[in-house]
Amino acid sequence: MLGQSAASVTSPVHTVPSAWSTARATIVWAIANAPASGWVTLKAPSGPVVAIGASKNTAPLSVSVTSQRWRRWGARSRRIDDAPMKHFLLFYDVAPDYLTRRAGFRDAHLAKAWESHRRGELQLGGALADPIDGAVLLFRAESVAVVEEFARTDPYVVNGVVVGWRVRAWTTVVGEGAATPVRPTEGG
Repeated sequence: MLGQSAASVTSPVHTVPSAWSTARATIVWAIANAPASGWVTLKAPSGPVVAIGASKNTAPLSVSVTSQRWRRWGARSRRIDDAPMKHFLLFYDVAPDYLTRRAGFRDAHLAKAWESHRRGELQLGGALADPIDGAVLLFRAESVAVVEEFARTDPYVVNGVVVGWRVRAWTTVVGEGAATPVRPTEGG
């Protein structure tokens, strides 16, 4: 089934609610509502009909996005469980004159950060306060390489606004987005 064009797929068309601002939410919905093997056909609020194949008969689970417009929206064809997603914290140590020096690079840094967020990698980020001596960025990625590449190419790092950085894997166990959820045992 995967690899078919949207025109050759026959399934009911579901309109994606306009509140869904990301392709990731759409793909998660498609997987949850897919038949054992087959396609879920979706229509973006202001976009084309697209077929998202979510075959549960293959291991690992696969998703195939057939529309270039949806790919620009952030949807990508990929194997869903090739590697488990993990959380990583990126810690930045900033130059003593960080507040004055960042101005020249802030737009480029923010553009990079928002692009990473659009891809579903950067979840949250910002400067530490009182004192402003660093920053912390939370990533969700398959490997630490994604985070390291972000740091190496960040305009703040390249231009010396950030004078040091380190990445730590973070085992998240509580919350809706936990990578490895752990619940209390019954009666505990």
